[in-house]
Amino acid sequence: MIQVRFVGADGQFQSVQTQAVRIHANLERASHARVRSDLKLLSQDHFRRRGLLRRPPVEEMEALLEGTQVLVVIKSSLFRDFLRSAPRLKALCEERGVVLVSNPCDGPGADSGDTADVFTEEIADYAFAVSRMQAEAISRRRRAEEVLLVAHASRLETGNCVEYRDKVRQVIWENAIHHNPHYDARKVGMPRERYQELEDMLKSILRERGVELVFIEAWRETQTYAEWERMLLESDIAIECKALGSQYVDYQSQKPAVKVLNYMSLGLPVVCDSLPAYRELGKDGQHLLFANTQEEWRAQILRLLDDKDLRRRLGEAAKQATGPFSIDNICRRYAAFFESMVQRKLAGRKAAPARA
Repeated sequence: MIQVRFVGADGQFQSVQTQAVRIHANLERASHARVRSDLKLLSQDHFRRRGLLRRPPVEEMEALLEGTQVLVVIKSSLFRDFLRSAPRLKALCEERGVVLVSNPCDGPGADSGDTADVFTEEIADYAFAVSRMQAEAISRRRRAEEVLLVAHASRLETGNCVEYRDKVRQVIWENAIHHNPHYDARKVGMPRERYQELEDMLKSILRERGVELVFIEAWRETQTYAEWERMLLESDIAIECKALGSQYVDYQSQKPAVKVLNYMSLGLPVVCDSLPAYRELGKDGQHLLFANTQEEWRAQILRLLDDKDLRRRLGEAAKQATGPFSIDNICRRYAAFFESMVQRKLAGRKAAPARA
């Protein structure tokens, strides 16, 4: 059995729904006990306390490596000043034969919009990527065989599916960018006003049909999984817009298709923009609908409002298309990569010349 340890930052920025935390919780079961994992959440001030900026926290890092074959650092950018200690952590891993892996989850620079990530690109032995664009970006900085595309798991934990009603009552929009109280222009491709114009146009169309546009505001971080799922299941259509006209910044283009994937997993018909990760989930008109201008958004929403059969067909096809992204299937990808890493590390140690 391979022993993996995930280490992440505790506190308000480390949600229990983070991909790597969910992988940890399901890994042993999904891998049929081939891989066992534990999770260590450290204070974000871990590397600032007790003068640790002046010397690497060797004792703390050695404790992380105890009994571990693979150490996975979740969102390293959340540890302030982590890179001051990261080279020493890499050296300790090499001394003990531990594989060091970076798992950025939402993409390099998830907290700043800056896609440069030295730990992911240079220090870790391997980097996990959760989208094809992210894998390509990281591979420009390091050898491609060290960048492993694990994809992102859907958040779905049940087999529930939406009810396809004759009349649309509710359209859902989760975490609309322009509603974020910490809106950061570095992370988006449009001015806030453009998103608001889209919202106003959609509300006008829906209001005429007696349909409500409902928002999930996850930045409160008080919502339970059951509440989140209930809001989606009460909806008839789901929408998501990263930018109009493909005005994506690097940070956006590397993000995984998390929200659209979640919608589709519950059988919701979806209208979204053409983010590369969204296009990889299915075909336009077969699994979901794409819109890149306000005119296209208007047309696609009207299509769904007026056609129950289309809503059902898209929703059922969407749910089926997301099967490969279930938590069990993504866990199996992680497990296979962990096994390959450990085998390669063992082979390398055996091949290394003995010291005189």
